[in-house]
Amino acid sequence: VEEALALLDLLPLADRPVHHLSYGQRKRVALAGAMAMRPAVMLLDEPTAGVDDVGVRDALDALARLERAGTTVVVSTHDSDLAWAWADDVVLLQQGGIRQGSCAEVMSDADALTASRVAVPAVVRVGAALGLDLLADNRPRTADDLVGLVHARG
Repeated sequence: VEEALALLDLLPLADRPVHHLSYGQRKRVALAGAMAMRPAVMLLDEPTAGVDDVGVRDALDALARLERAGTTVVVSTHDSDLAWAWADDVVLLQQGGIRQGSCAEVMSDADALTASRVAVPAVVRVGAALGLDLLADNRPRTADDLVGLVHARG
């Protein structure tokens, strides 16, 4: 439990009653509770909703460490930028079915995203405007990655 609290920067809050925590802190406590059990698979629904940028980064870093330790992490989200930055594979729910594939393939299909009422990720929009191939295995996952790719191409 202490390791999970530390991973999510919650040790200073360990003695506080849950009802005295902010919404974002309660979400991180719930995530830490699940992480403490070291599950083989972790299913998360909108884990970053209502969490500030630092909390999002901390939670995603902790989930990445959990994955490296062998846990499969499945995230449900409407945040297309989060999905683009974090996911390897995506299942897009569409009216009457699903679309499944690599994140780059599914999340760069503007028509499928629009039909599902999901925004095209910002990196995809900017990359497409610059004429970049974002389907590569080493796709730019963040704005910083995209800037690095543009600079590398001169």
